Amino acid sequence: MDKIYKSDHLFESFNRRIPDRSRIGYEDFIQEFNLSDRADRMDILQATRGALANDPYTFEQPLRLNEETLRATFYVNGMRHRESIRDSWMYEVAPGDVLHLELEPKNNADPFAVKILTSNDMHLGYVPGIYNQALHALLKRDVPLTLLVRKVRPAFSPQWWEKYSLKPKSP
Repeated sequence: MDKIYKSDHLFESFNRRIPDRSRIGYEDFIQEFNLSDRADRMDILQATRGALANDPYTFEQPLRLNEETLRATFYVNGMRHRESIRDSWMYEVAPGDVLHLELEPKNNADPFAVKILTSNDMHLGYVPGIYNQALHALLKRDVPLTLLVRKVRPAFSPQWWEKYSLKPKSP
């Protein structure tokens, strides 16, 4: 892992995951992600996570540790598989709501799975797998975490339905 790759252009594996400016509705897309019309390709890649239709692969941002404070921003995973809430979840959450996290050790797919629940215990989905082991360890140690709803988009495809920010609870 000592090799460094450099290019004057964005690598094609990243470049193909960024919407083209000639796309119909591009201006609406930029506005929806709160990007300026001067946003460069890396800004767009960061905002969109490089998500493509029918492709589960995305680029998630790492958990951030700034001055002893852990922070992350991510979208809920697995909501589209939660058929029992498919038509009602959008009435249960709003930007600014605080949700809670719960370990799901008997999850057959991932023993580190972390559920996301509303204040009235509606199971919305899961924390993205890339964060599971770290958050699982924190929750096992009873580290208090705040999960705040930042964006709700019921008209979008499922991978964009809800965006959260995570940080330690204030004392």
